[in-house]
Amino acid sequence: LLMLQTTLTFAANENDETWYQIEVIVAQRTDNTPTLEAFPFQPAPISWHGGRTLTPFNPETSNRNELENVEFINLPLDLRILNNEARMLENNDDYNLLAHKSWRQIIKGNKVINWIDINGGYSWAGHQQLEGSLGFSKGRFLHVHSELHLNQFPSIQSASSQRAKQRLFSAGQSLVPIVETRYSLIQRRKMRSKELHYIDHPK
Repeated sequence: LLMLQTTLTFAANENDETWYQIEVIVAQRTDNTPTLEAFPFQPAPISWHGGRTLTPFNPETSNRNELENVEFINLPLDLRILNNEARMLENNDDYNLLAHKSWRQIIKGNKVINWIDINGGYSWAGHQQLEGSLGFSKGRFLHVHSELHLNQFPSIQSASSQRAKQRLFSAGQSLVPIVETRYSLIQRRKMRSKELHYIDHPK
């Protein structure tokens, strides 16, 4: 789920610079419905475009005036648009909410892609369940570029499963994250501002 909302337009028509508020929700399907798609087991390491990290906003110590004129601040809940959608996903056992982020930024009409780091879920050996980035660009149209990866790690059922632990952490792999399965969402999509867009993947 992704929303781009035009917030402020400066007197910069010659530069084609416009402020947008962007909001992103990433959720994992928890059902085990069979799918015809095949995903690699223990996939090779990957990389993605590194982006900006959103600045956290602390209502007690941060300057609220910055929310109007500073880019890439993770907005507080009262300024987000998709709170109801996020709440519905959280209350639905078929989904696991991995990330809900919203920020404001300038997108110029020069087709340059601005990448934002997106991550969430639990961590395991230096990796997170959700990793990747989203990019935003504007030419004649707005575009979103997704490079999101959902990592599935091996599960160890109990402390008594020493054989499983030894198998996972042997051969120097204790320092190497093992991704059992990875689901990647790599797309480029045209968008319209003030509309909710749904970018789908079986997982």
